[in-house]
Formats: sequence, structure tokens, C-alpha cells
Amino acid sequence: MKYEHHTYDVGTGKRDPKTHTVVYETMNADMIIFDDIAPMDDFMGNVSAFMVPESSVNHGFIQDNGKWLYIGSVNGRNPDRERPAHEIKKREYYRP
Repeated sequence: MKYEHHTYDVGTGKRDPKTHTVVYETMNADMIIFDDIAPMDDFMGNVSAFMVPESSVNHGFIQDNGKWLYIGSVNGRNPDRERPAHEIKKREYYRP
């Protein structure tokens, strides 16, 4: 569980006219992201010593006006970094 600056997707309620899929908007915020925990095997039950993080689904909390808002099934990731400009360097080959 970490409190860091992450980006997450929020549904806008709009649909793409060609594919009919929901259009998502990327938001940036300081948030806490955590995993569900599940037993290693089904017969181990709820023994906390044998629980491991299940990283297929993440959940998060976002701070909004002094309150924590829960967001289920977050695809949290670090914000995209700016890539440095690519420089093309002339190669010098060995010629005896």
C-alpha cells in the first residue's frame, strides 16, 4: 500500500460511435492503491499467515475535500513521463 501520485481511468458516460465502447478519461491524483488478499489454497481458509496479494484487481482511495473516496477496480499506474528528444548520431566506422 503506497500513497503516491497515480493516474486512473474514469468512465465519461459517453460511447464511441464506431465501436460502441465506453470512453474513459485519464485523471491524475494522489491516491492509495492496495490489492485484495486471498488464501494460497482454498483449503487454508482465512488464516492470515497464508494470505497473499491478488494483483489482478486493485482498489484505491482518493482524497477529496478532506474525505477519502473509495474507487473499486482501479488500474492505477504512474503518470506518463516525457520522453527526451531522440538524437540521431552519425556513426563512425573503422576504415584501416
